[in-house]
Amino acid sequence: MIFSAANAYKSYRADRGRANSATCIVLTGDLQQVIFTPQLRNSSSFYLRKLCNYNFGLDDSSLDTSTMHLWSETIAHRGANEICSCVWSYVRSNYSVLNRGQKRELTIWTDRCSGQNNNIFLLFTLMKLARQNYFTSFNHKLFYTGHSYNSCDRDFSQVENKQRVSDILVPNDIEKVIKDSRVENVFNVKWMEQHEFLDFKNLLTYFGRPNSLKVTNFLWFHYDIETPQIILTRTTHGTVRTIWNINLLHLCLHKS
Repeated sequence: MIFSAANAYKSYRADRGRANSATCIVLTGDLQQVIFTPQLRNSSSFYLRKLCNYNFGLDDSSLDTSTMHLWSETIAHRGANEICSCVWSYVRSNYSVLNRGQKRELTIWTDRCSGQNNNIFLLFTLMKLARQNYFTSFNHKLFYTGHSYNSCDRDFSQVENKQRVSDILVPNDIEKVIKDSRVENVFNVKWMEQHEFLDFKNLLTYFGRPNSLKVTNFLWFHYDIETPQIILTRTTHGTVRTIWNINLLHLCLHKS
């Protein structure tokens, strides 16, 4: 397991090293621990009902930026649809549609939380973005459970250090804490509105799920728009003796 985890980190560093905004997008996505408001320091506040606030971070090695997507429990939950909506919003806001003949690859790294990242809905969201010409192929790679420390965790650590010495009474205070967490390369903050959270579970009928595709069994998914009916999967991150499992979609394919 340790050797396999080391291979994952080696692959992660290599991906980040080759990132560029023109042809190779490399993202790392993770959800921070729940931020409660108000954040009070007296013991009696422990028993009070507090508002849950969520922060999904996307570290973009291609643009050398980190964007925090914020919302509260009054807006949405923190499941697969919410994570897919953040990724959908980020890609469409920061990258343009490709012209004919252009190629661009996306690689996104996440942990293996099945309720948020490691599921068919994120996979189909990325496929839909590929069908809309934001990239021509993508890789979704997952860290080994228990070995998933990544660039988002480092970002969250800076935010949490600032939280400990700050007064956070209302959700808007969270934005200030995030922006004040570091002096250079300040974090971007994106407040997610209710209408921006979409129902990506409808993509199950759009693409058709392969019966053989057990998403939580794999650590690497690859998709290329030139073979739109195939999802390739692997159980390792190593490059030696590459063996791909082929998963066929039900060919419920559309032009857009």
